[in-house]
Amino acid sequence: MSDVLMFTIWVLWELSVPAYVVVQIIVLLRSSGLSRWIAALPLVLMVPMYVLFVIGISQGGDNNLSWLLLILPSPLALLYVVVVAFFVRPAAKHSPPAT
Repeated sequence: MSDVLMFTIWVLWELSVPAYVVVQIIVLLRSSGLSRWIAALPLVLMVPMYVLFVIGISQGGDNNLSWLLLILPSPLALLYVVVVAFFVRPAAKHSPPAT
C-alpha cells in the first residue's frame, strides 16, 4: 500500500510542472495592474529554471539531471500562484464603443 501512495505522490509532484505553466498563464490573463505584477513574481525564478532546463536537455548525455530544475521549484511556484489567484481582482472587461 505504501508503494501506491508514494507513486501517487510522485505523479502529482511531477504534474505540478505543467500545472504551474497553465495556472500561471490563466492568472496573468485574468489579472491587471499591481495584482498582475504580484502574480508574475514566480517568473523571476522559473524562467531561468526553464532556460537552464532546455540547455541541460540540449546537451544530452546519460547522466542528465536537468529535470530537477523544474521538478523541485514547481510545486512551490504553483502553490504561490494558486494562492494569489484567490486574491486577484479580475481584469476589467472593455465593452465595444457604442455606435
